[in-house]
Amino acid sequence: MRPRIKVFFRQAPVPAIFTLLSALFFLFFFYLVTAYAVEPYYFEGLGFLLPFMCYGILHKVTARKLIKKTTSNAISFVMALILSIPMVFLFLILSVHSATTEYNNPKFYERILKVNGYPQNYKIEHFPSTIPEDAKNILFHYNPAFLQGGEIFSLRFKAGSTDLAAYEKEFLKSGKTLDPSDYDNNFFENMISYTGYNILPEDFTIYVFSSTSYKQGDWNHGRVNLSAISTLRREIIFYSHNW
Repeated sequence: MRPRIKVFFRQAPVPAIFTLLSALFFLFFFYLVTAYAVEPYYFEGLGFLLPFMCYGILHKVTARKLIKKTTSNAISFVMALILSIPMVFLFLILSVHSATTEYNNPKFYERILKVNGYPQNYKIEHFPSTIPEDAKNILFHYNPAFLQGGEIFSLRFKAGSTDLAAYEKEFLKSGKTLDPSDYDNNFFENMISYTGYNILPEDFTIYVFSSTSYKQGDWNHGRVNLSAISTLRREIIFYSHNW
C-alpha cells in the first residue's frame, strides 16, 4: 500500500496534495451539515465532493502525461480559487436554511434536543428527553436563533396525573413560581403565544428556572427558561426563549 501511495504523490505531487486536502475538506463539511442539522443534508452534502473529483481527474490526466506537471500545478492553484466560490456558497446556503427553518412536528423533538447539546445546554435541560408515549394534544415549536432572531423551544402536552405530580416535584426543587410583576405585559403575551394560548389560563402554575433581561426592567432583549403545569387541565408546558 505504501509504495502505491508514494507513486501516487510522485506522479503528480501538487494535484495529489490537493486531492488529499479536498478529501479532508469533504469529510469535514459533510460532517458539519449532517451531524449538526435537524434534518441532515446527506444528498446536498455530496456537493462538497466536487473539488475531490476535479483534483482526482487532474491527477489522473497528469499521471498519464497528457499534460505537463508545470501546467498541472498551475491548474491546481487556479482550481482552488475557482472551486472555493461554489463551496462557500453551498455551505452558506445550507447553514442559512438550517438556521431559518422552524419546526412544529414532534417527530423532530429528540433530534432537535440532540443537535442543541441536550442535556448540557442550560436552556433546555428542564425539557424531557423524550415526549411520553401516552402524551396527548402535543404542541411543539422550535425556532433556531439567526442574526437578530431569537431562539425558541416550546413543548406542551396533556399528561397523566402521576406524571404531572413527578414534574411538579422536580420543578419545585429547581425553579421558583412566577411573579407576573417581574415581567412587562408585552413580554408575557409574546411568550404565551408560542404555547398555543393567547392568554395563559389562571389555573397554570409557572415555574421559572432562569431569566435575564437586557437591563433592569427592560425585556426588549433577554432570556427565560420555564415550565407551567395545570393539574385541572392535566397539561404541562416546557418553554425556553432567548431573544
